[in-house]
Amino acid sequence: MIAVDGYTFNVFHESDNSLLTVLAEIGQLVHKNKWTVCECGFCHKLFLGTEGEVCCRSAECIEAQKQQKEKIIEENTQEYSAIKKDYDSFVRRYKGYLDVVEIERYHPDEYDEFIQAKQVRMEKMTALKKKLIRNGLPSSELYELGKQYKAEMKALAEGILDKYGFDVTVVAKIKKPRKK
Repeated sequence: MIAVDGYTFNVFHESDNSLLTVLAEIGQLVHKNKWTVCECGFCHKLFLGTEGEVCCRSAECIEAQKQQKEKIIEENTQEYSAIKKDYDSFVRRYKGYLDVVEIERYHPDEYDEFIQAKQVRMEKMTALKKKLIRNGLPSSELYELGKQYKAEMKALAEGILDKYGFDVTVVAKIKKPRKK
């Protein structure tokens, strides 16, 4: 077996069985765990890690990565929250239309379907928001999902209103009496 060290070559013969065993075991570990040689994005040292790892296991680099993630989260949270807030207010408007004509009172199954659809979509948007923030990804995916969900919720609410003979434009002009 030949091992390279800097500019020299070391030759090991069959009598070096213990070294061969150690090297074979290390080779198997590297292959089994699919380790590759990676460069740390913070200290630029080489280390064995899985593909896509950007940080070695030193305390300084782990802390630097943590601070970088916190900074990204802080920068992006407002944008994600604005998208989600816009979606929430849009859905509240259509829920208000259903409330004005008292769909909940006269057709509770239809109202429950709307509320459940709202809840499922809300949970998916929240999960995506957390994933994007955690990974420091742009908000375009959340924006597109919000746009899609707005269209779906609008269609669902308008379908319920149409089913019972209500016109959305007329319902939108009706003021719901305030509770005292």
